[in-house]
Amino acid sequence: MPKTKQSFRRPGAGSVAFEILLKGIRQGSYANLALDSALSSSGLSESDGALCARLVYGVIETQVTLDYILNAYSANPVNTLDDDVRTALRMGLYQLRETDKIPAHAALNETVELVPVRKRGYVNAVLRQYLRNPEKSVFPDPVTAPLEALSVQTGIPLPLVTRFSDALGFETASALLSGQPHAPLTLRVNTLRTSRDDLIALLRTNHPDLTFEPTPISPAGILCSGGHPARLSGFSEGLFFVQDESSQICTCAAGLKPGMTVLDVCACPGSKSLAFAIDMADRGCVVARDLHANKLPLIQKSAARLGLSCIRTSPFDAQNTDPDWVRKADAVLCDVPCSGYGILFKKPEIRHKDPAAAADLPALQLRILEASSAYVRSGGTLVYSTCTLLPEENESVIRAFLLHHPRFVLQDTSVGPLRIRGMQTLYPHIHHTDGFFFAVMKLEDSTNAI
Repeated sequence: MPKTKQSFRRPGAGSVAFEILLKGIRQGSYANLALDSALSSSGLSESDGALCARLVYGVIETQVTLDYILNAYSANPVNTLDDDVRTALRMGLYQLRETDKIPAHAALNETVELVPVRKRGYVNAVLRQYLRNPEKSVFPDPVTAPLEALSVQTGIPLPLVTRFSDALGFETASALLSGQPHAPLTLRVNTLRTSRDDLIALLRTNHPDLTFEPTPISPAGILCSGGHPARLSGFSEGLFFVQDESSQICTCAAGLKPGMTVLDVCACPGSKSLAFAIDMADRGCVVARDLHANKLPLIQKSAARLGLSCIRTSPFDAQNTDPDWVRKADAVLCDVPCSGYGILFKKPEIRHKDPAAAADLPALQLRILEASSAYVRSGGTLVYSTCTLLPEENESVIRAFLLHHPRFVLQDTSVGPLRIRGMQTLYPHIHHTDGFFFAVMKLEDSTNAI
């Protein structure tokens, strides 16, 4: 991770970051949600808010590396220390390693003050030992211990490194995890209200400190170097919404037309439903369903901002088949619950989940796909997607489904320069998108055939 040039001495940023990290340990909260809440109530300036975010995400992303180093200096294993001591040590070491604009003594003193007085001596002693002898910790040898070395180098826990290596091969896993790409903010243009070229011109004019470029694959995407989406020109006018290019490619591959009836069975937070409605020129019907009814108003709010009237929402458990919808949809999207291992760099907490916890997901994913396939009318389209890179949640689920549903056939298609042969995996280090998988299937014309 490149060193940041920002100073960590600004008041408030460190203490807010410290509380967010503690909340993550104790409550398992996602950093992005906790950060949004904290920044809205903390009164931090925009620059201090950016600094706080860098601390939070930086510590989470490099936690494995930080703990490995700290264990060389701490009298007790880091994972046995109190939550606040462990968090303070990680924050302190992160600042000492990743910044070059702050004096070491200032970083150390401010870190020590984050914990109660009776614990400050320990934090101070460990960090001072690091300053006196920063070379004491030696990383694992990549020749004799390649998996351990990759884990410490990338900050990805060893069980997940091992899982990726087993699934994809060590070379692919190494290239994928070593890239540490920080994906830019990606916007999807509301082409019912403006063009991509016009929106880029507007954004470049009003935000000269940011860069805006067209996505290389999706025909309606814009890559943004930073900023908060709601503060960008055109947001309140409904000229765009946030959608990663991988998701844009998936929705574009569905090939929807105006007047279609579309069912999105696991819709929230809703970007694919919004994209479908725009691709259909807001003519037809997009039904956005989700198990969690409390999330559906987010889709309704976004649709209203974008001026889309063809989206309807309703709660439903996608594992079940709704008899009222059998053979009624021109297209069905199953964006199923998954391990999320394709978005490690957007939601860094995911890397710390035990891969074994995902063992039951393929069975759930197949149940949702099979239940939803009943909605597709003859000649219609069935799309399956995940934001993971594990084959057992992707290709294996599709093959198991096709084995028992032979009238569904994988369809080749194209999105921009990308040629898709039925199934497509998008890799961050190759396609510069989120890690993503999707499959496009057609139900062959035949009365009452599945």
